[in-house]
Amino acid sequence: MRKNNNKFYSIFIVSIIIGIIAMLIFLSIKSDYKNENNNEPHNINIFLNSDNKLEINYEGSKNVYILVSDSEEYDINDERFEKINNRKATYGLVDYPQYYYLKYNNKIYETLSNEDVCYVQLSIENNKQLYLAKDEEIDFVYDLNVEGYTNKKVMWQSSDNSIASVEDGHLIAKETGDVTITAHLLNKSAIRHISITDLIIKAPNEFDENKVLLPCEVYSEEENDLLDEILETRINEAGYQSRAGVVEAARFITLNFPYKIKYCYEWGRQGIDKIDGEGRYYLKGLYLNDSRFSRLIGSNGKPATWGCKLYSNNVKSFVYNGLDCSGFVTWAILNGGFDCGDIGAGIVSGIKDLTNLGQIAKINDDTLSKTKVGDLVHSAYTGGHIGVIIGIDENNNYYIAEATPKEKVEALVVTKLDKKSFMKAWDEIILMDSYYLEDGKLTDMWY
Repeated sequence: MRKNNNKFYSIFIVSIIIGIIAMLIFLSIKSDYKNENNNEPHNINIFLNSDNKLEINYEGSKNVYILVSDSEEYDINDERFEKINNRKATYGLVDYPQYYYLKYNNKIYETLSNEDVCYVQLSIENNKQLYLAKDEEIDFVYDLNVEGYTNKKVMWQSSDNSIASVEDGHLIAKETGDVTITAHLLNKSAIRHISITDLIIKAPNEFDENKVLLPCEVYSEEENDLLDEILETRINEAGYQSRAGVVEAARFITLNFPYKIKYCYEWGRQGIDKIDGEGRYYLKGLYLNDSRFSRLIGSNGKPATWGCKLYSNNVKSFVYNGLDCSGFVTWAILNGGFDCGDIGAGIVSGIKDLTNLGQIAKINDDTLSKTKVGDLVHSAYTGGHIGVIIGIDENNNYYIAEATPKEKVEALVVTKLDKKSFMKAWDEIILMDSYYLEDGKLTDMWY
């Protein structure tokens, strides 16, 4: 009898345990059902998913409806409301504002917008190190690709506003030093490293006739190297192997370089007397330190950098080394990306010279209508004189960069001429479109 009682007791206990477990499972399922279907939606967010689709998701009730509209106004009873499946809705990107109204328990629970949710690509053009002079100002060129819609603008930031400030992509160089400029849009950014240096100066609107002549041996090898790098950087910005690259080289040495380079009659040319660096310089970069002597093919005597004296057989005395007219033009063309050879400007039958590089034409109204900065100008002065146009302003003034032997000047200068004076001072223009082929980032003026 006791055995039966124990058996009955065991069955009773097991039944109670099973009942408790079943009740717990039921309550859990009921709770989950309630949480799943009746809890208010929460943790609602809108973002771009891995497929670059605009996705809206949330936690909580499954009984949420969504209306997608182009309007900031809505009707709670709009028939376009659709139930969200699996607490997630996905849409393609659009480039105009859209609004997403989430309805729960017949009221608008949340309003979202596709604004600020888009795919962004942002880069600053040619993001290599950039060198500027104090007080120079530039506008950054940047590439921006936005898929979707945002009303945000690119924001700019300087790592040190005391050195350089930037606003809406416009930078002002204030003091010497290094800064990092950052452009931001949403979750994307791009940077450009800027160095403000006193090795160069801001180009004046007009050439400074009182600029000091280049002294002898004022630049170290490191300074010469850095000036060469600055020059190369600026030419690349304008467009290497383009018209603009040649113009930039000519502008740099006449306007951004802080000294005036002396005119020097040539000693000879490569391929003839194998002389280089004496009145001419058929190599890239600036000739400011004796470390550059190792580049020379030959010398007619003691080599001397620009600004230092060497003996000239032409005048039977010591003169300051610099550039003659065709030496300067070939230097600018070479640094701009073209190898025209070490040629002169005197027109001699059967011998190639700078006038043969493009279409030579007499200066008249028709020719001037085709003239661009970067074209060469020629005259019969002293047997053949050459220069390059580096500016044409809105008043039709022409700015000619030239190494001139004229008395009381005898230097590399920029001469401003109005149309009448220009036609009087020069005989011919060499139109260079067929030589340069590409204009690059050409500007009529440097300011």
